[in-house]
Amino acid sequence: MTVTNTEFHLNLKHGVDLLTDTIKVALVASYTFDDTDEFWSDVSSTEITGTGYTAGGVTLSSVTASYNSGTKVWTFDCANPTWTTATFTADGAVVYQSTGTDSTSVLLAYTDFGGSQSPVADTFTLTVPSGGIFTRTVS
Repeated sequence: MTVTNTEFHLNLKHGVDLLTDTIKVALVASYTFDDTDEFWSDVSSTEITGTGYTAGGVTLSSVTASYNSGTKVWTFDCANPTWTTATFTADGAVVYQSTGTDSTSVLLAYTDFGGSQSPVADTFTLTVPSGGIFTRTVS
C-alpha cells in the first residue's frame, strides 16, 4: 500500500538542523493539525499502534536540504519512508526532530492522508512529494 496524496504543512518555529539532527516520521490517527502544536508531546497521544510499526516512527533516510539561489527556495527531501509487514490504520503522518524527549522534540511537518489507510500484512510506503517534504522561500 502506498500513500501518494501527501501535502505536508510546515512548522518552523524552532531552530532545527535538518541534516544533522535525527528527523523521524510517525503515523497518527484522529489528529487534527493545529498551529499551536509545537512538540511531539502535543501529538504523541494520537500515534498509531500495530504490527510492523514501532512507537516513535522511523528515522528518515537519504535526507537532503538544498538551496536554489535563483528561486530563493530551500528544499528538504528524503527517501520514501516504509513500514514492512504492516497491519494498522493511520490517517496522517507527522515529521519531527527527535531529541529523545517528547516535550523537546520539535514538530516540523504534518500531512493528512485524506482518509484512513489500513494495510494488512503489507508494505506501507509514504511517498514523499517529488518537490521534497517541504520547501521554504526566503527573501
